Amino acid sequence: MAKNDLRSLGFPEACIKEVEAYHKKLAAYRATLPPPVIHQSLALEKKAHHGTCKCCGAPQDKYTSSYDFALLNVKHDGYNRFLRPAEAAHLAGSLLKGELSDVVKEAADDLFTDAPEFVSAAIEKQTTGFFRKKKMLTLYLDPDLFFHKDSYSWMYCPQKASHRFDITGRGNGLSIPVHELPESLHRLLYGCTFDDIPQEMCDAFVLLPYEGELSPLVFGGDGNDRYWMRSAVGVASIMRAAYRGVRDTKTI
Repeated sequence: MAKNDLRSLGFPEACIKEVEAYHKKLAAYRATLPPPVIHQSLALEKKAHHGTCKCCGAPQDKYTSSYDFALLNVKHDGYNRFLRPAEAAHLAGSLLKGELSDVVKEAADDLFTDAPEFVSAAIEKQTTGFFRKKKMLTLYLDPDLFFHKDSYSWMYCPQKASHRFDITGRGNGLSIPVHELPESLHRLLYGCTFDDIPQEMCDAFVLLPYEGELSPLVFGGDGNDRYWMRSAVGVASIMRAAYRGVRDTKTI
């Protein structure tokens, strides 16, 4: 917020000077960061992050962070989100097809080392109906989540922008093979139809959260050139993951 905006809202000069000092310090810190990797319309960090919260210093697991702390950290570094599912899948597919430059290839390789990474999405599984019950899966893109007592909830209020899919009869209730995903869901998660993804990604499963559980999605590989999308809570029991910041190049 600009200085004049703060002044018009009645903030005292001492407070305005503190805000200005913070932003100068933040700008100086960001100037020390490695430049992002540019790929198509995205600027993304070359290496994933682990460790403590950069804003408040709160300790995290040695290798991973909760979704809310991770998002706070990337925003602190001048980014605004993580890779969306289709963007992560596109990077994986392009890596497998040998279509990436050396610089972007290094960032894509890093996606599949160590811990799985958060993508900018969450899913929720629910059962509807009384006599003819349906299993529904809701996908949220760019969610604001809050992690507390081993579960995720909405940071502010439930997100209205969502995509809902009928998954009745698909998979075993705990996971869905990629080839059984509804086509519209497949396009949102992978950015293409099933026929267009590399073979190494075809045998994967999308692991689901427990009934009524809100969960961020993570993306990664098993070390054998097999890549997967999965819930971060419930069956997967990850809850925390690695992360990297992303922003559109027009915001640089």
